[in-house]
Amino acid sequence: MQVKTLALLRVLGCLCLGLWTAVAAAVGLGEAQVIGAGLMVLPPLHAGPPPDGGANVIVLHGNRRSLIFGTGQAYRDGRQILDLVRLERLPDPYMAFIPAALPGYVFGGTALQHGGVALADTGATGDLINQRCDHCLERLRASDGDEAMAGSAVPVADVALMGEIRIDLGGRMVQVMDMGWAAVPGELALFDEATGTLVTAELVVGQGLPQLRDAHLDGWLQALDRIEALAPKRIVPGRGGVLPPSAIACTRDYLVNVGTQVRNAYARGLSLSEAENELKLPGATPDEARVHSSNVQVLYLQMEKADLGLGAR
Repeated sequence: MQVKTLALLRVLGCLCLGLWTAVAAAVGLGEAQVIGAGLMVLPPLHAGPPPDGGANVIVLHGNRRSLIFGTGQAYRDGRQILDLVRLERLPDPYMAFIPAALPGYVFGGTALQHGGVALADTGATGDLINQRCDHCLERLRASDGDEAMAGSAVPVADVALMGEIRIDLGGRMVQVMDMGWAAVPGELALFDEATGTLVTAELVVGQGLPQLRDAHLDGWLQALDRIEALAPKRIVPGRGGVLPPSAIACTRDYLVNVGTQVRNAYARGLSLSEAENELKLPGATPDEARVHSSNVQVLYLQMEKADLGLGAR
């Protein structure tokens, strides 16, 4: 699935964009992307593949408060986000959000807490972090090295969110929404009303294919309907560049198609290996082929468990 990246809107003008980018680079966060007044996307320091690869961090502010969506993959990421807020003289952060229980979103959280910023996630995300993230941190120390992950620890959020909240940052209203069990359990999404920008974690995909290993397919499709109803003007995914609203339909099309194909293959009595061979994705890159094969396995095994009375489809 290929989705063309939407050209970034430079509402602040070239001068302001240059200043934000220069400040981000000065604290080690790489080249920032500015989307409208007061909304900046910080690309990940760690660019490895998911689930252990880095993720975007969003910093946005109004007249009175700022907000951080995502925390980075390591303690140093969280410190650099705080340095950016300080150097840019942004309003004090109201809160930082962990949008999903995947490493790229999690391990800068402790640094933000040490800097006096309250940390929030959903109960489902908090439970998953507690169950998994010790092992995630071990893997990252092994792959990135002890120096890169120095100070990193599994964070415990200060606030557990439920449902949807609307936050006034001072002349700027944002919605933070618990999307339920979609791409991952308890994923958050954010909608910035001032710019019509939707910020997601794994919910909308612009690079590669959706990954179903932690997903609830029906819940994911329902979540896509929910965010589409917001009529966003642009989407900032957890990984990669800014996307047009059509990325929602592209993500949905893949999920619907793979679900239908696996369901039909299972109903015809194909074995798992037969289904994998028959349902290969034409024109896929090696990484896309790997992800697609894994998705077929996940859905097939879910159907098999349901038939055995071990789980619902």
